Amino acid sequence: MKKLSYIYMVPAILMMAACSENVADETAQGGDIQLCATVGELHADSRAIADPYLPQNETTLTADVWFRNDGSGYDDSPSAPTYLPVHKTVTFEGTPMMAYVTHNSQPLKYPHDNSTVYCVGMYPASGWTASADNATVTHAIDGETDLLFAPEISGSWASRFPTQQYVHLLTWIKINICASSHEAIDAWGTINQITVNSDSEVAVNLMTGEYTHGGTEQHIETMSESKKLSTATHEVGSVFCSPKTEYTVTVNYTDKHGDNLTKTVPLSLNLIDVENDDAVTDVTDESQARGKCFVFSLYFTPYDVIEGVCTLNSWSDQSEDIYFNEEN
Repeated sequence: MKKLSYIYMVPAILMMAACSENVADETAQGGDIQLCATVGELHADSRAIADPYLPQNETTLTADVWFRNDGSGYDDSPSAPTYLPVHKTVTFEGTPMMAYVTHNSQPLKYPHDNSTVYCVGMYPASGWTASADNATVTHAIDGETDLLFAPEISGSWASRFPTQQYVHLLTWIKINICASSHEAIDAWGTINQITVNSDSEVAVNLMTGEYTHGGTEQHIETMSESKKLSTATHEVGSVFCSPKTEYTVTVNYTDKHGDNLTKTVPLSLNLIDVENDDAVTDVTDESQARGKCFVFSLYFTPYDVIEGVCTLNSWSDQSEDIYFNEEN
């Protein structure tokens, strides 16, 4: 069974307080660079059928962290005494998660002239492709890997780095299926695969923090094996994909006659404002979908129609609901 790795946000205020305490004695630390991160690492079974998605109490995070000096780019050309600029794989550990950053067993240091230095971070620590000028990084969207970016922060000898705050670049979608009746079970036969449309990559501008999703469109598979419908709701898969205002779910199935068929369901997402008389608004900006977990519950009827209800959650305990009702 494949693993789906995802990250959830943890309170930043505890992180920053702990970091401040640990860098209070600047003389003793000699200006060494220490970082904190506002993330915790979890794991969940990908494309599982029955297992819930539960935290495994992981307390480490390994990220690709890049540093640069004031007025320079994110080139990887370290030199003494600060060993900046440099690209480093940094493992944050503990609660809160912290890391001292080293190069060739020597600590990275803030410049003694109190000039400003900067850093950004990418999760996971591998798989990113940099542009020739190291100003942009790109990562493929494979459906199983959560991608995060920590926008640029600055620090100096007198004013140390604040906490790195990693943000989600993708949307997490879970798929539930259910038959409306025993007649529907017979009509639909076996569900072979359910795919969700997504862009194939995400690009991040390190200097501005802007990110874009693009590349070729792909349809990411959510199921690891074929499954018969039942009148009970079952989760059949989970994927990470690019945030969109509209999604397309494609169902491949073998009907009761043995014919292999497909059914495409366009999903226009709507937000329900529970504080404003349940007013419904369309999701018109991808940022409304990014960093949230949507559970698409697909209901199969005996009339060749797929209907559905979608609940919206997020890595940070968001509790909103959205609904859709699509035919054909």
